[in-house]
Amino acid sequence: MASLSAADIKDVQAAVMSQYSSLRAGVPITKNQLTSLLTLMDAELNTAEISIVGNLPAGDGKTWILANDPIGRDMIARIETKRRDVL
Repeated sequence: MASLSAADIKDVQAAVMSQYSSLRAGVPITKNQLTSLLTLMDAELNTAEISIVGNLPAGDGKTWILANDPIGRDMIARIETKRRDVL
């Protein structure tokens, strides 16, 4: 699993700033602090992905996910979206 590039983090930062600015929601940190926060979140998501895959039981499912990172990430993203919507 890999982390986002600096350019990708900057894209996320710009999207976050744009969205919350348009909602007139204050962002109480600087752009540099937001970049650091997003970079840390990305690193922790990478750690979580590694942990999730590492803890899958041996078998066809784990083999499938190991061979197809995008599918595993899609499943994780779907769970995250459902958690956001429900919790």
